[in-house]
Amino acid sequence: MPDKADWSCDSCHTNNYAQQSVCRVCGREAGSATGELALPDHRPLKIAADETVAFVDSKHTKTERPTIALAPVPPPRAPTRPPPAPKISSPGPRYAPRRRKRRVLPWLVLAVFGFLALVYGSQLLAHLSSKFQQPAQTTAATPCPAEAASWLSDSGAGLVAKYDTGKHTVTICVGSDGSYHYDGRVNDGQPTTADNHISLHAERTSSGFTAVNGEYSYEISGLDLTVRKRNKVIGREHLTPVH
Repeated sequence: MPDKADWSCDSCHTNNYAQQSVCRVCGREAGSATGELALPDHRPLKIAADETVAFVDSKHTKTERPTIALAPVPPPRAPTRPPPAPKISSPGPRYAPRRRKRRVLPWLVLAVFGFLALVYGSQLLAHLSSKFQQPAQTTAATPCPAEAASWLSDSGAGLVAKYDTGKHTVTICVGSDGSYHYDGRVNDGQPTTADNHISLHAERTSSGFTAVNGEYSYEISGLDLTVRKRNKVIGREHLTPVH
């Protein structure tokens, strides 16, 4: 065995110990690389003629698996029909309620009376309200005041109503022929003249009196005096009855 260090085979590149003269795998010496691997000799296995192969049964005994008996499948059930619905006896013949006869005539009469009461009642209420608002008129037995009667041609005129507005004194007189007169003067303490006084013919209305002086009109309604010029209100004063 050559004296050399560990070496590597040139053929199979196997590392070998230094004391090995040939490769332990391919059997080639160091430096004898040929590219072929040297295989060891193969010897077939020789069996003697008198040798026979005996097959031995296994010591493990086979146990039968238990069988499971399956329950028989029941036959399909026939579909069951629902029980018949109980018969309901039909009720006897129903009688329709009698329709009440509509009485049109009483309602018509009531509607007519209601309409008449509404129309005439409103007029009556307006007349009564004017009566209550207007002070009690003095009968013709009370003579017309001298400051107003002096401007009248009828000496038998009587006093109907007299009012005070603070600035003016308004007097309504009625003549013996039934005509009304409107007398108004300024409360300035001066004697009554044409400059501070007017005497006009008046007309009786449902709420009072009305007197016209050219473009001006004087309207007494209840306890209100309204002065208009060409139907345009230019003044309104409250009347206080004077007894």
